[in-house]
Amino acid sequence: MATNSRNMKYNYYSALEEKQLKEMTDTKAGWVNYLVSAASLYKYPFSEQVMIHAQRPDATACASFDFWSKIMNRHINAGARGIDNAIAKIPDKLESAESQLTTLHNQVKNAEFELEKPFQFEAELTEKIARLSELDVLLNLDGESSDEREKSISNTAENEKRPLSDTLNKAQMQAYKQNENNPKSNITNMKNYR
Repeated sequence: MATNSRNMKYNYYSALEEKQLKEMTDTKAGWVNYLVSAASLYKYPFSEQVMIHAQRPDATACASFDFWSKIMNRHINAGARGIDNAIAKIPDKLESAESQLTTLHNQVKNAEFELEKPFQFEAELTEKIARLSELDVLLNLDGESSDEREKSISNTAENEKRPLSDTLNKAQMQAYKQNENNPKSNITNMKNYR
């Protein structure tokens, strides 16, 4: 099975090389195009220059995987293939991109259509906002304005954030006041709180 695949590849590349040689030598323009390509690839043997030109006439830097990764410190994506495979996939990628673009255009049209529709629950929303306002007024029984209520809430929150040392000092003072008449118990209580 593996030999069959190798034979197919060999036949494909042999046919590609023969075709390219014929195109290069048939016309002056074909030969000039090859020479322009070969000028960048002068270190390669003629047969490799022909194959590179056949697959990618505008190639200026071709090298092995090891050369790119180790010497040039360039990373090649996993699964990357040769020049001919990358070019062959372009039509499929283009078709996929066009399909995605069509889908996006349809989604934009649907979104624009939905924006033009009135809000389905607008009456219910208005009713609930009115009820919320009524409840706010009813809950404000002590006559405080909402600003005064927010200040009292923030003061309560600040008091809850007091350091532990303030709380302990208050406890010490209370213990001291309770035992004011008994000086000996005062000293004992003060030692317990330290």
